[in-house]
Amino acid sequence: MPGTLKHVSGERIELKIYEEGSIFSGKGFSRDPEIKILHGTGFNEHPNTPRRNLAITLYKLMLTRENHGNFEVIQRTYSSEFALLGNTLFKNEEDICFDEITVHIDQLEKWLQTKPFESQAETNESKNIRSIKVRFELKNDIEHRIENENLNFLIGSTISMNSKNNYREIQLGFTPNITVKPDKASQLEYYISTLSHIRSLLSLLTGEPVYFNSCTGKFFRGAESSEYAQIIFRETRKEPRRKWHAHQIMMPYSEIDEKFSEILEKWFSKKEKLESVSNLLMSNLYAIQKYTEIEFFRLINALEECHRRLIDEGRKNLKTRLSEVFSRLPQSLKLLITDSEDKLIIKIVDSRNYYFHRNAQDKSKAFTPEELYDANKKLEMLFFILLFTELSIEDEHIERALKRNSKFFYNPSSKFGEILQEWPNKDS
Repeated sequence: MPGTLKHVSGERIELKIYEEGSIFSGKGFSRDPEIKILHGTGFNEHPNTPRRNLAITLYKLMLTRENHGNFEVIQRTYSSEFALLGNTLFKNEEDICFDEITVHIDQLEKWLQTKPFESQAETNESKNIRSIKVRFELKNDIEHRIENENLNFLIGSTISMNSKNNYREIQLGFTPNITVKPDKASQLEYYISTLSHIRSLLSLLTGEPVYFNSCTGKFFRGAESSEYAQIIFRETRKEPRRKWHAHQIMMPYSEIDEKFSEILEKWFSKKEKLESVSNLLMSNLYAIQKYTEIEFFRLINALEECHRRLIDEGRKNLKTRLSEVFSRLPQSLKLLITDSEDKLIIKIVDSRNYYFHRNAQDKSKAFTPEELYDANKKLEMLFFILLFTELSIEDEHIERALKRNSKFFYNPSSKFGEILQEWPNKDS
C-alpha cells in the first residue's frame, strides 16, 4: 500500500494511507501476528537534520484502535515493533534481510578505555590563544570470530564533526560501534536475537545496563553496490540512562582483549544456561530503585538458579547450594568475599529466613539493614566471579578487576568481616 509517512527522530513514526475510503495510520512500537508490514514514502522532521525523503517500513504490527466515521471511512491505528528508514521499501517479510548490522552503544568507549582526542592550544607572545590543535586517532576495526555461530564480531568507531555559529564553534564526537556480520545474509530476527545475546554479555562485562543508541543494516545489491537502512526498534527502557564510571567497569576490554574471541565462543555455546542466570543479576543493575531487602531476595533467587543451571538441578536447601557454589571458587577469589565461609553461609540462610517469615525470635540471627547492604555486595561479587569463571577468564584478571572496582571495595572501614567473626559457627 502506498502512503505518506513522517519521521520525527527519537519521537515517532507516522504513516497515513488512503485506499478505497479507508485511512490507516501507524505509530509507536509493538507486534501483531496477522498484519506484518505497512510501508510508504515520507520525510524526516528532525530539526538538526537536513530534510530528505525516506522510504519507511513499519514491521510487525498490532492493531491498537479502529474508528468508524462518516461516509464509510475507517481509521485504524497500528503499533509496530520495528521501523526501517532508508532508500528501500521492504514490501515482504522475506525482503527484510541484511548482510551485516552495526549498532552504536551508549558509553561503550568507557569499557574500551578509548581516549581518541588530544588537544593543544597555541598562544602568542601575550599568552592569548591563537589556535587549538586537535589530534585524533582512528584505530583499525578489531575483529573477533565466533566459529560455532559462523559469525564475525567487529569493534569499530566513527568520528563526527558538527559546526555551529558560522564555524565559531565546532563539536567533535567519537562513537564506538559493534558490527555483527554472519557468513551469509540473514533475516532481521536473527540479528535481533544475536544482538540480545551480545547485549547481555556486555552488561555482564561492564556491570552496567547496556542500551543501543542506533542500529544500521547493510545489504548488498550487486558486486559493488550496497545500501543501508536505519533500524528503529522498541526500547522498553523508562528510566533515564545513568552515567558509567571507568572505576566501576567490571571487566574492561583491555583485561580480556586477547581472549575475547574465546569468551564470545563460550558465551554463545552456553547462552541457554549463562544468559538466563546473568539476566537475573542484571535485573538488579537495571532497577531504578533498589530496596535492600528486595535486592537480597533477588540475589538469593538468582544464586539458587545459578546452582541449578551450572552445578546441580536436584532439589537442595539454600545452605547446601551456597556451600557447593563456594566450593567451586579458587581460594584467592573466595578471600575477596570472606575468610569465614561457613559463618557467611549460615548468616545468609538465617537472614533469608528472617526477612521472609519475620519471626521476631530470628531477628538477632539476621543481618541488620546496614549489614544487609554489605551482604548484597558480597553476593553480587560472588555472582560475577561465578559467571566470569564460566567464561574462562583467568583468576588474576578477575581478582584485579574486582579489587579496583569501587562498587565492592568502596569502604575500607567496612565492619562486614568483624560482623562475621563475632557470629558463632553453629557447627562448632
